Amino acid sequence: MLRISLIIAIIAGVAALAISQLKVAEKIKSITEERNKFEQDWKTSQEAERKARKDAKDATAAADKLRKDLDTTKADLTAASEKADAARQLVERILTQLSPPARLVITLLEIEERSVKEISKLTGWSVPLVKVRAFRARAEMRKIVARMTKDKYL
Repeated sequence: MLRISLIIAIIAGVAALAISQLKVAEKIKSITEERNKFEQDWKTSQEAERKARKDAKDATAAADKLRKDLDTTKADLTAASEKADAARQLVERILTQLSPPARLVITLLEIEERSVKEISKLTGWSVPLVKVRAFRARAEMRKIVARMTKDKYL
């Protein structure tokens, strides 16, 4: 009987040991799963951080390019404005040297972009007379420009 009690005690001890080992194995499995999840989350966060840094770098580069384009556009607008002012002054100089009828017909036809019929109604001139005066006014302008060019380069 002592043997049986001893065998039962050994079996109970082995069973308790097996149960402990099962609990330890479950705990190891649980810890391993947590560690794997943590590592996956860490990798995901590292990838997200790399992507965010790349996106920030790309955004900075895009902003720099836009600033440069804006500066170029401002410079272009300034140059265009200066050229427009110079052109306007040149036109004014030429118009002041035209005869009054030539100045009137050029102003109405070319600057105000009115039709020949409109000019005819406004001035009381016939349509053919408006066309002839416009032709002569342009010829007069060519002479003035030629004289200005000659004076400039001589």
